[in-house]
Amino acid sequence: MNYGTWDLSYYTDGNCTVPYSVSGHHFKVAGPLSQCLNLTAAGSPVASMYKTTVVDNCGASKFDMKVNLAQETCETGLIDTGGVPTNLCLLSSSVGQYFKATCASTEFPSAATVTLPRAPISTGTWDLSYFEDSACSTPYTVGGSHFKVAGPMGQCLNLTATGSLVASMYKTAVVDKCDFKKFDMNVNLAQDTCNSGLIDTGGVVVNQCLLSSSVGKYFLATCAATTYPNATTVTIPTTTTTTTTTTTTTTTTSAAGNVTKTNTTSEPTTSTETTTAGAVALVKASYEAAEDLPANVTATDLLASTPYVAAKKTGLATALGVAEAKVTITGFAIASRRLAHKGRRLATKTVTTEYEVEVTEAAAAAMETKVASNTIVADIQTNTATAMAAQDWSSEPVLTTKPTVTVSAVSYVGTVTSAPAATPSSSFAIMQSVSLFVMGAAGLFSLF
Repeated sequence: MNYGTWDLSYYTDGNCTVPYSVSGHHFKVAGPLSQCLNLTAAGSPVASMYKTTVVDNCGASKFDMKVNLAQETCETGLIDTGGVPTNLCLLSSSVGQYFKATCASTEFPSAATVTLPRAPISTGTWDLSYFEDSACSTPYTVGGSHFKVAGPMGQCLNLTATGSLVASMYKTAVVDKCDFKKFDMNVNLAQDTCNSGLIDTGGVVVNQCLLSSSVGKYFLATCAATTYPNATTVTIPTTTTTTTTTTTTTTTTSAAGNVTKTNTTSEPTTSTETTTAGAVALVKASYEAAEDLPANVTATDLLASTPYVAAKKTGLATALGVAEAKVTITGFAIASRRLAHKGRRLATKTVTTEYEVEVTEAAAAAMETKVASNTIVADIQTNTATAMAAQDWSSEPVLTTKPTVTVSAVSYVGTVTSAPAATPSSSFAIMQSVSLFVMGAAGLFSLF
């Protein structure tokens, strides 16, 4: 946890129930997580030990704490304490009293009045999570998954590879720097690349719970200096272009031997190093469902129905936590059916929906497991029903009303992997993003 409040309090007993007081004041310090706390401004008696402190990554067992013993700044001179155990009553060798460290997700009051600037970081982990409430305490979930994205700073994050539901909003993201007031974020709305098409969001405010105009939920952005785990499995290598200048000098001496003229010419040479993105994997799968359909409908009719295919695609994408563009409905099969009762226009049929999901090779194994797991049966059914209800069936020649879908089984079929061709980068690549920017900039960002 990198947002909320931390507390370090001292006590005279081994149960941490009797406060240790100095001049009538409880010897303690508390502040906002991930921010530079000025202990003097906070009025803490612990200022006699150190002047500023930063606490990151508070968990059930410890929090990471850095302190400045002599100066009221967090931009230089910070000393790492090595981690402070949380939720335990322990003896302090320096104070000679017992202490207890805790943290909570509640916002620290009046944080701006007791904090100082903190040195920005360009490596570590960033996080952008969405919530139902203005305190950012109740996660906003879709299909049982928290609507959020996190990744390593300074690297091109492939949102599809992370399994993030935010991939429905943009495909890749790069967060370059965080000063603990905001982080610099660039996103690609349409392509799985950071070599071109990136749009600058203008900075995302961190450590504040704010309303997202695009999602209609609250979001909280944070950053930390800790290393993001398994970064290589969810990032895309980028292309580096290097320009060097070759200088040629020609010297001409006059016949008299006392006049020298030097001509210097410079020729820029651009060399492009291309890194091939990770291989693409198509995970093929299917699911069976009992559906109320017209009695004489065929598999060809189903595949020809635009709202039917669109609803199946949306339902699968949401259930699997990927962008709709990554899901392709490849076919339908009507394996069996129960004939309609006399006078009934609909019959209950067992329909097998065949599909494939595009992921990176590194994410293929996880997706293979997911599409075969019975835990997604309910998610597919719920999200498909919602998608069916959202479609317009009035112009359909065969499926004139939305089908009801009851999913009974899921199956993994196989995976096909192919390596994409390398694409060289150049100074002109940025032009590819112009039309995208013109279309998207008016509402930017609207992503947050």
